[in-house]
Amino acid sequence: MRKFLLIITILLTPTICLGGVDFDGVDDIVNCGDMTSIDSALTIAAWINVDSLAADEYVVLAKYDNTSNAVKEWLFRILATAASSCPQGALNFITHDGTTQKSACTTTGLTVDTWNHVAVVFSGGAAIDGSTIAFYLNGNLLTEDATLNATSNPQNSATVITMGKWSVTSSDLSDGTTGDVAIWDTQLTANEIAQLALSRTKRIPLQIQKANLKAYWPLDDEEDGSSADADTFLDMTGNGNTCTGSDGANNTGLTAKAEEVLSYPE
Repeated sequence: MRKFLLIITILLTPTICLGGVDFDGVDDIVNCGDMTSIDSALTIAAWINVDSLAADEYVVLAKYDNTSNAVKEWLFRILATAASSCPQGALNFITHDGTTQKSACTTTGLTVDTWNHVAVVFSGGAAIDGSTIAFYLNGNLLTEDATLNATSNPQNSATVITMGKWSVTSSDLSDGTTGDVAIWDTQLTANEIAQLALSRTKRIPLQIQKANLKAYWPLDDEEDGSSADADTFLDMTGNGNTCTGSDGANNTGLTAKAEEVLSYPE
C-alpha cells in the first residue's frame, strides 16, 4: 500500500481595512458634485470623529459656496465657537434662500476625539420650530436653542456638495474623520435615525427609505493609511453621485482610516 502525503497550500491575502476619511485640519476636501433635487426637505446622517474644534468648525456636509449669496444653499456642521446657548461642539444647520441666511443649533455639544453619529432632519419651509427640524446625536433627539432656530427654505443653485470644507473655495479647517455619509430628500423618523445610529453596521442607509435615498457614501474605498487624493468615492445608491478627494495645496492629509465603529455585514 502506498502512502501519499497531501500538501495543501493556502494563499493568504493581506487584510485590507476600510473605514472613513481623515481630514487634516488644513485644506482637505471631498467634492461630490451638484445634486439639484436636494433643496427642500432632507435628512443628512453621518459618523464622525472630530479630532479638534480649536481652529475651525467641522463641516459634515455642505451645499454652500461662501463666494456670493447666489450659491449658498445649506450647511450641516459642528460649531467651533459657542453661539447664544449653543456650545462648542453643537450641531448647526444653516440655510440660505438667496437673500437671507438663517440658522438652527443645539444646546448640547458632542464630545471630540470619539465617534459620534450625527443627523439633521429638515422639512423645508420659511419658518422653523420643533416640528420642521430635528437634530440627533447618537440616536438621541437634541434640544434646540430657542433664539437660534430660524431657517428658510434653501434656494436651488448649481453649488457642489462637499465634505470637510464649506466649498472648494473656502478656507475651513475641518479636523477629524468622516464615514458612512447619507442624504435623503425626505424626513426620516426618529426610529429610522435610531436604527442608523444603533445598528453599528455598514450599508444600513441602503435599507431605509431607499426610494428617497439620493446618495450614500461609505467612504471606505481606500485601504487604511493610503492617500485619498484624486481618488473616487462611490455612491452606493446607484444614482451616480460620486465624489473626488483632494488633499489640498500642502499635498498631505485626506488619509483613509480603518473602520473603528461599524462592522461589515456578512
